[in-house]
Amino acid sequence: MEQEKKFLDSDELAEYIHMSKSFIYKKVFTKTIPFVKLGKRTIFVKEQIDQWVINSGQMGLKLPDLGNL
Repeated sequence: MEQEKKFLDSDELAEYIHMSKSFIYKKVFTKTIPFVKLGKRTIFVKEQIDQWVINSGQMGLKLPDLGNL
């Protein structure tokens, strides 16, 4: 059984949320998507992305706990 990934790179994120990589890059540049920089790499925490999508792409609002989806 394959364990669900907790972290995504930009390619995986674009596929996961069905958006272009240029959309992802723009959101990172404007800091309007949750991300973590590890050196030169940009990593996305899947749980934070799930909350961001549920919140219509808005950051900073408290969302209800999603539990185990």
